[in-house]
Amino acid sequence: MTFTVTLSTLPCLPTSQPARQDGSRIHFATEDEAGNWLAQIIGTLLRLLDITAIDRTRTLVELGVDSLLLLELRSLIEKRSTRRLDARMIDAGKTINAIAQSLHVTRHAEISPPAAIHLQHDDKNRFAPFSLTPIQNAYWVGRTELIAYGGIACHILFEWDLDRRQIDPDRFTAAWNALIRRHDMLRIIIASDGQQHVLESVPLYTPTRRDVTELTPAQREEDLLSFREALSSRVLPTDRWPLFDIAISTCDEHRYRLHLHLDLLLFDVRSLKIMMDDLAAAYRGETLPALSITFRDYVMAEAARRESAAWQADWVYWCDGLYDLPPSPALPLNTQSQPFRPRLVTLTGRIEAEDWQALKARWRNWGGDAFRRTPDNICAHVGNLGAAAGIYP
Repeated sequence: MTFTVTLSTLPCLPTSQPARQDGSRIHFATEDEAGNWLAQIIGTLLRLLDITAIDRTRTLVELGVDSLLLLELRSLIEKRSTRRLDARMIDAGKTINAIAQSLHVTRHAEISPPAAIHLQHDDKNRFAPFSLTPIQNAYWVGRTELIAYGGIACHILFEWDLDRRQIDPDRFTAAWNALIRRHDMLRIIIASDGQQHVLESVPLYTPTRRDVTELTPAQREEDLLSFREALSSRVLPTDRWPLFDIAISTCDEHRYRLHLHLDLLLFDVRSLKIMMDDLAAAYRGETLPALSITFRDYVMAEAARRESAAWQADWVYWCDGLYDLPPSPALPLNTQSQPFRPRLVTLTGRIEAEDWQALKARWRNWGGDAFRRTPDNICAHVGNLGAAAGIYP
């Protein structure tokens, strides 16, 4: 049986440090030194009384490190060491000694420019597990209870009111399924170990059909608002397909409402545009050709690039300078709010054009070119001033 302990901070970091350090970043002179440090970190995570009893030849899973502790361990290693670790370098099936070998960096090795990496399609391993990107990992962890104010998905909800002559639901369904066949990321699931998998085949997807024509106008609007609220707060399970919801509401004899709820684990803004263009082409009856490069191909190529000495040297450089960077802005926080699944709302305000121009002119006069800020910069700074003064929206 495995007991999971979620830690907001590590209660007791190892007191013995490797001999050689630059600032607050640890550099390991030998693999044995890295292994000793790792054993202390793992012993602390597992709340072991005798850290010296840890067998460095046993795998992490044999030592009792589950998937959540693995995330904590990886984060700690990256914060305290000079290495960027991907899922291939640290996983539950590796021993402490194997991970220590990855941590050991020869500081004086000659670093040559990274070789160009050409994207190639790996059809043989197309459906094999692969790592989440950093932004995907943030989205994935953020939908759990591991962090304060988590439990919410990073997703997007579109709604279109369409004349019933503008859209054929059956034709739209066929186009969406063509999109699923073309784009692997519309067929992913994420396992509990944080690895994503592209499913080789999935059932035909059928949008939910809703009929609100029998309701009164007031009841209809209430129903549609309630359905919008349900979709906007929904957190889809990542270990089950699909990571999207589509519904078509028949509002009256003239109008459909199309609801498109998409999890941002699947794409970014640019790929969303590509996907919507492909959807329009499929709806017009065009055949969507197979893609020559998949998202997995890109992720694996990027992971390979991070193995280069040049990339690792860049990582060390920025890690060493991390503590010299300015802190993040002190954003206002309502300490009375619920720490899990908070209710997010958009606050808006309006400033008259004359006042806005006067504010920008005064701002520019304060510091010359160094203070020629964009409107977003100005608003962010004003917000920080308000937070510092204890003024909350």
